[in-house]
Amino acid sequence: VCKIAFELAQAGRPCTLAVDELQQVTTPSKAPPWWAACVRRGRKYGMTIYAAAQRPAEIDKTIYSNATESALAP
Repeated sequence: VCKIAFELAQAGRPCTLAVDELQQVTTPSKAPPWWAACVRRGRKYGMTIYAAAQRPAEIDKTIYSNATESALAP
């Protein structure tokens, strides 16, 4: 899914990628290649990402540094 979304965005078709339970997509130590591409370079191509996780400590931290907005609920 991440590969398809990134390739659509690169082709000039900006898209929105929504991921719930992000800790099942990525880990704290390393993001899978296509997820990493979406997070690191997707905005350049007009991609919007919405991501949610119950356990933020269990996800790749790159999403925080590239986020336009971030909300951590108590």
